[in-house]
Amino acid sequence: RKLAPSRFATVPTVTFVVGYPNVGKSSVINALRKAANASQMRDPKTGNSLKKTPGRGGAKIGGDPGVTRSNQGFIVPGNPPLFVIDSPGIMAKSFRTPQEKVQGMRLALIGCIKDHLVGSTNVAEFLHHHLRKDQEDYEMHICEEDKNENTANRTTRDKERSMKKELSNKVTVPKKALSLEAIPPRFDDLLAHITRNEGVSTATADSLSDSDREASARRLLRLFRSGKLGPILLDEFR
Repeated sequence: RKLAPSRFATVPTVTFVVGYPNVGKSSVINALRKAANASQMRDPKTGNSLKKTPGRGGAKIGGDPGVTRSNQGFIVPGNPPLFVIDSPGIMAKSFRTPQEKVQGMRLALIGCIKDHLVGSTNVAEFLHHHLRKDQEDYEMHICEEDKNENTANRTTRDKERSMKKELSNKVTVPKKALSLEAIPPRFDDLLAHITRNEGVSTATADSLSDSDREASARRLLRLFRSGKLGPILLDEFR
């Protein structure tokens, strides 16, 4: 959307960038500044080419929430220039109802809440629930497709095949990344498998130490957050 035009060529339009923690607000600001510099816009006063963004360096970024701790202003050169204010992430003070708690776990899973506040194993177990649900949905769809293969019309069959392909990707990618034939029903069995992949060949669900469970949970979360588990939809659409 176009920004509201400024009344003066040298007076910047001021905008705030707000949102959840660790969703890329600072990265968006840095991308705007980089794009403006690449276009080599000219200073409206001097006419000189702005090869470097004036003022301080770029917005500080990181892989964990809480990197930006106070409001910080940055100039995106232009005519007029754009003054962007980077702000710390905003978050609900608490999650009380069951629905709010589920939303809180989703935010923790995508890295908006620091792992130690919720517990890495708790967040990883929430992820395991979604992996299992995707697998069960796929298996159920296969059964339905087999039932309707001879009775459904061509349009319905094509639609079911398309859905099967989509569900297959959601199931196949995580299993491949984790070197599994299927996502185990028990969360501890999944952690034991990850521990064995890390070199502890004798690891079982019953023999895992607290440190082993924590390390494997963090490993699972890293795979998810780096995109190696493929597309996973956390929200439920009704």
